[in-house]
Amino acid sequence: MKSNKFNPKQYKGDNIQISLEKGISRCLKWDATISEYRTRYFEARKRGTLKKEDKKCFQDFKEAKNWLYGIAKLEPKAFTCPKFKEILENWFSRSLKFKRRSTKKFYETRLKSLEPFFDKYMDEITSVMIDEWILQLKSKPKKSTRCSFEKELDFLRAIFNYYIEYSDQPFQSPLKKRHYAAAFVKEALLKNKDLLELDFLKFRSALEQQENGRFYAALATLQYYCSLRLSEAAAVYKEDFQFGSIPKDNRVVFSRSVKWDRYKADKPYIEHNFKNSKKLGYKTAILHPQAKAYLESLVSAAPSGAIFQLKGALLGYRQIGYRYDKAFMAAGLSFRG
Repeated sequence: MKSNKFNPKQYKGDNIQISLEKGISRCLKWDATISEYRTRYFEARKRGTLKKEDKKCFQDFKEAKNWLYGIAKLEPKAFTCPKFKEILENWFSRSLKFKRRSTKKFYETRLKSLEPFFDKYMDEITSVMIDEWILQLKSKPKKSTRCSFEKELDFLRAIFNYYIEYSDQPFQSPLKKRHYAAAFVKEALLKNKDLLELDFLKFRSALEQQENGRFYAALATLQYYCSLRLSEAAAVYKEDFQFGSIPKDNRVVFSRSVKWDRYKADKPYIEHNFKNSKKLGYKTAILHPQAKAYLESLVSAAPSGAIFQLKGALLGYRQIGYRYDKAFMAAGLSFRG
């Protein structure tokens, strides 16, 4: 296993040239992310002349050698494969056809980052080209929270895999492990997600002080004591609850989840599945006494259907997050909604 520890014996400068044979040099650049040199191009120079036209750079050693010795006149390579943008359009129409609106928009917002490849033929895209693309991404202004360009690489990988799957032409993905190392920006801050019950009670007390506080506290209580995703807790119906005189008779069934799109214009809606599953299913939980105390009166007073609604509309994701964040801050806790 290679070590990423800096080795000064290997380092000879950011940019170096190594002579391969008379008139041809390999030009390398030091990559600090992997503490190794990577090839940028091959430089061919005809001996005994300093004219610009007698020096040329190539991505391939054989092409550099052919040009230098005049073995064969280099003609522009004829590509029979499609261009990247054609595969991208095909991928959008086939793979995203049945995806949620938010997923489609998520990829649409990242299209601009792939523009350098749009007019390239698939066989024309090289690993070196991807190296340069990553450097361009990292050189542009970015949010302070940006830790990596891994998502952009995953998008590119998805296009390559789609082409391999649906094309009859041989194609080898030019993506390498080093690209993911190069896409690193900084370490993500570790967040403590263990919310102790004592801290939760402080948070809930602060939440109750807000407008409609008891309503939001009931949602948080159901979510906390049943260990639920927010999307599952917010989608429960009145018909999902059963209350009895003994603790084991207080039950709730979960079989739905709220879908929140990433854009304000798109209203939330309920589907009969969970966040990471398209299949129908359900799970049953016994209500904790705390959950029963907060939910029994709310459920009894609510009409049939989803109980976590205000003015006939489902709660928005940012709407809940804002309330939770405000309550955590008021309670003096470092958590976020």
